[in-house]
Amino acid sequence: RAAVLRLRQPRGVERSGRMSTEHGGAFAKQLASNDKKTRDKAVKVVRKYLAARADPTPQDYLKLWKALFYCMWHSDKPLVQHELAAQLAALVHVMPTFEASALYLSTFWATMAREWQGIDHHRLNKFLTLMRRVCFESFELLKKQGWAEERVLAIAQVLEEGPLSHRLGASQSGIRTHVCDVFVPELLRAGCESANVTHLLLEPFFGALGSAKDRPLLSRLAASVFEPLAMPETTPADGIRGDDSEEEEEAAALPAPEPSAAVEAEEEADPLEDDGGWGADASAADGLEQLAEATASLSTDDAAALEAELDKELEEFS
Repeated sequence: RAAVLRLRQPRGVERSGRMSTEHGGAFAKQLASNDKKTRDKAVKVVRKYLAARADPTPQDYLKLWKALFYCMWHSDKPLVQHELAAQLAALVHVMPTFEASALYLSTFWATMAREWQGIDHHRLNKFLTLMRRVCFESFELLKKQGWAEERVLAIAQVLEEGPLSHRLGASQSGIRTHVCDVFVPELLRAGCESANVTHLLLEPFFGALGSAKDRPLLSRLAASVFEPLAMPETTPADGIRGDDSEEEEEAAALPAPEPSAAVEAEEEADPLEDDGGWGADASAADGLEQLAEATASLSTDDAAALEAELDKELEEFS
């Protein structure tokens, strides 16, 4: 039976589409702080929290990513945003098991899909940077695992069921296209030289190619994924940049996540009103089956209680 993910509007998202500064608890505010010492201390707490959980549940990581998403939302200044994005993505390496790391990645993509429509155009760039960093650290994780085939298949499944899922609605197309853009350069940056590994990681893109119904996605798959691999001399190899240039170009080219496409629309928008985290399309009803029970507890009614619970758990590692 298909599971339905109903990821409703969080309490922290105001009716105007802006994130409430009152939301997220003390922990989230510390992670988003412009003060490096405060921010580093909060990241250290998260590292301890993740390292201590050998058998986390999807709900554990969905709660955590809910707070981490707000941290990125509130982070100001490009240097702070880049550093925070790098730190959050690198947390995938601190888990005691590979399975926990894979769950951390899958719940990240579920969170991005859920929150995508609420990201206005002015904040889009930092979340594109975060997605790029997460892709890179996913490949770094595989490198540390010796590019073992079963591990590669697990990450390929994360991509297939997350950013490249056919269940994503048209309003979330920016997630798919950005992953297409960063896949080849970040895989090269991670030092992958195996044709077999590359082929296994390409399987989700072949699936996306087969299910694609819009011409822009087909064009992006061809231009950013398959053509560069077919013509290595034209493949971008600079990987993660030290500035915003690539993400700024991407943000400018992408349509703004609706309904916050412009400032005036942002004033009136209700970004996550009851159409579910995987888009308003009817196909979104399938969702991610393995996360169904966890996401049921992320409804509006108990969001504040979950955040309070997370803050309490993190305090034990402070």
